[in-house]
Amino acid sequence: MSKLVNLKEIKELLDKSKNPFFLFDEDCDGLCSYLLFKRYCKKGNGRVVKDSPIVKKRYASIVNKYEADLVVVLDKPIIEQEFVDNCKCKVVWIDHHPIVDIKNVVYFNPKFEDPNTQSATTYLSYNCVGGDKWMALIGCVADFYMPDFIKDVKKEYDLFGNYKDVEDLIYNGKLSEIIKILSFLLKYPVEEVMDFCNILEDVKNPFEILNFEGRCEVLKKEYFKINKLYEDLLKKALVDMKKDGKLLWFVYPDQKISFSSLLSSFLKYSTGEEVVLLGRDDGRYIKGSLRSRDMDLRPIVKLALENLNDAHGGGHKNACGFGIKRDDFDRFLERVKEEVNK
Repeated sequence: MSKLVNLKEIKELLDKSKNPFFLFDEDCDGLCSYLLFKRYCKKGNGRVVKDSPIVKKRYASIVNKYEADLVVVLDKPIIEQEFVDNCKCKVVWIDHHPIVDIKNVVYFNPKFEDPNTQSATTYLSYNCVGGDKWMALIGCVADFYMPDFIKDVKKEYDLFGNYKDVEDLIYNGKLSEIIKILSFLLKYPVEEVMDFCNILEDVKNPFEILNFEGRCEVLKKEYFKINKLYEDLLKKALVDMKKDGKLLWFVYPDQKISFSSLLSSFLKYSTGEEVVLLGRDDGRYIKGSLRSRDMDLRPIVKLALENLNDAHGGGHKNACGFGIKRDDFDRFLERVKEEVNK
């Protein structure tokens, strides 16, 4: 197993580094984690990892190309050992997903102390390097985690009114709009996402993002382009989605951008259904997301994928992803229905 460390040790490594490189996940938790680190150290480079939940071997060549003396991986659930073995510098991994057995990594994950603990990588990043609490709050809430400093942000910024839980914050109010803006900007290709990050590094307060002020003005057009696609798909889902007992499901034709994760979470919230399944069909493969209110989806997905070739899936208790051959989808769906409706 890798060397387990505390956040103070990681900060010391970062302070000593002259040219760090950051790899981060393609959601608000990953993005805000990266921004906190980059705004703190004001050095190095970064790249969003969009093609897979796994940091694969090929990313080592990217890190080495920049001649990085430290690589920090943020919010990615899996790192290939070959990536670590081919990096010419030390690898730091900060994450909150289930523990992975890997060698030669400086590894921080709160699940080492308590496998059942819930957190967000942005919360861990904030505790490591500090920074703006409003930015840390965005990443935490977007990942369904309520941080202990939310009252401090509430005193300083009028971002949310009354709320009863974290879902209210994600889908209602000004904070919700900021989460939506950042989530949609992450849908663009890697190079454009990194251009957006350069702008976001200089943001002084959340209203610059919300109102597209200052340098954020250039983000407005890009956001509304993606938002139109999302709203059109939402309208289609509300008409075409099917209900089988506790399961609400919808499969949509492939398009350049996947909204399965965002849309499944919103439909779970807005419809009140116990489980929502969304899939994107490219004619050969169906990739999608499952969301639940209280049901543990992990054993359901595991069972539904049994004996299916070229299939994968898993995730958190109430949020899982999956990918299966199109020809196997009906079998997968029937298994999910059976388990959900037991």
